Amino acid sequence: AHYNLGNVLREHKQLEKAVQCYQQAVQLNPEFAEAQSNLGTALKDLGRLNEAAICYQRATEINPSYLEARCNLGTAFRMLGRTNQALFCFQEAIKMQPQSLPNNIQFHLLLPIIPASSDDIASWRERYRCGIAALIKNESLELDDEQLSHHSFYLAYHNTSDRPIMEALCHFYRSRVPSLNFISPHLARWQAPASRRQRIKVGILSEFLCRHTIGKHYKGFIAHLDRSRYEVII
Repeated sequence: AHYNLGNVLREHKQLEKAVQCYQQAVQLNPEFAEAQSNLGTALKDLGRLNEAAICYQRATEINPSYLEARCNLGTAFRMLGRTNQALFCFQEAIKMQPQSLPNNIQFHLLLPIIPASSDDIASWRERYRCGIAALIKNESLELDDEQLSHHSFYLAYHNTSDRPIMEALCHFYRSRVPSLNFISPHLARWQAPASRRQRIKVGILSEFLCRHTIGKHYKGFIAHLDRSRYEVII
């Protein structure tokens, strides 16, 4: 009952109360692997990553074949910057379920938050390129758009051209998620705004435009777009 109540509270984003319920559940039954794992997830959502990793680790010790807990532990290690430990977790997850494309993505497209050196950057980027190639060859499963997640974020900090890698990544995702290739029928009749003497519409959407570095970085860019050429919608 404590475990189920924790699940309901977590779904309703009442994370502190969910943590209390899961803690009560594991206190009553320390061998309850699912409660340990869900406690870890609630703690992760609260930003308490070290505590979350401990819970996931405990869940995998109780049940070594608990795939979800293994993947969650890998994710926690990745977020903590403990890259080698994350790699090990995802490698173990692949051993448990070799045909799981999401687990293969986690393993092959893992990047450290802060590489150790320029040589380290080059090494990780080469691993990333080889990982995309390996994923393209693995045609066993398709992803759905619920499983899509970004694994390219840290490439932008490497101070080198990302276009070839991003094009390869685009090709991989388009080959696995057919819905990404949808083209709206009205685009067949599309004409460039300039040919119709209209301004180009630019839409900018972000939850980080206010009181955030993203807003500060892009405020000038947005303000100085030529309004005679662009219709800007925020």
